[in-house]
Amino acid sequence: GLTRLNLEGCGVGDPGARAIFDSPHLQNLVELDFGSNDIRAGADALADRSVMPRLGVCLLGNTKIPEKSAARFRRAGLY
Repeated sequence: GLTRLNLEGCGVGDPGARAIFDSPHLQNLVELDFGSNDIRAGADALADRSVMPRLGVCLLGNTKIPEKSAARFRRAGLY
């Protein structure tokens, strides 16, 4: 039943991000804070709204995601 998860500055990289997106136990998240982590292409899965269908806010400040990915997230209303 977890709906909010704050992982700001926790050393999460692409493999950790992918594991979180794939977890069946985190599909109720509506807010996810990944700020200040070493996430790059691992966040690309968020562009597919079926990955975390309830997610409304994803904080990605101070990460290393490519600008193209950030633009897709903004269009999806996540970033």
